[in-house]
Amino acid sequence: MWAYAVATQKDALRRPAFWLLLLTGLGLSAAGARLAILEIGLDAARVVEMARGTAHLVGVLCGLWLLGVALEEDRNGGFSVAADSTAPGHTGRLLGRWAGAVGVGSLVATLAGLLGLLLSGPRVELGGWEWMYLLITSIFSVSLALAWLVLLAGFGAGGGAAVLALLLWLLGHLPWDSGAWLGGHAGRLLMAWLAGPRTHLDLCSGGYTSAAVLGLLLIALARARPTGA
Repeated sequence: MWAYAVATQKDALRRPAFWLLLLTGLGLSAAGARLAILEIGLDAARVVEMARGTAHLVGVLCGLWLLGVALEEDRNGGFSVAADSTAPGHTGRLLGRWAGAVGVGSLVATLAGLLGLLLSGPRVELGGWEWMYLLITSIFSVSLALAWLVLLAGFGAGGGAAVLALLLWLLGHLPWDSGAWLGGHAGRLLMAWLAGPRTHLDLCSGGYTSAAVLGLLLIALARARPTGA
């Protein structure tokens, strides 16, 4: 499993498209920070929220692209057919690809978020806890989006699955847990399963999201078949 995770991360570093995505994402974060100064003014809380939300978008995009490409190549490559017939099999391959892409996406999101915070002016205090909270929320957002991708990729190509996972992430921006939409436990459960941004985490929402990630991965692994089968 971990061999696939490391291979996925190394493969990202060798792809020019990944560096283009990374630079574009960092530029988006920097531009958002400068716009936040003009639009939001001195409201530091909203500046931080905007920087964190932009960071999650950048991390999810990079993670979805990387995992989608990896799963597509596995689907069409001859090496995966042989690898899936040996330990750890297709289960280890899927979990390894997911874990490697989550690591890359979370790191990219953290870098983009820190850049946005640093460019937001001196009124935003960047303490030790702030970047740790950014990393934690990034892991939750990216891991859930990529868990959806692993599940959806079992029904077709990795590229199409990445687009569908991105649409689910966009749907996760809607306030399903508010009284105007759904509210109550049903709304919180729906928000937990949709791959939207996690800008505020507590024990309850973190537990819901963790359960959703685990559930999606278990469903994906249960219906997955070795490559070429």
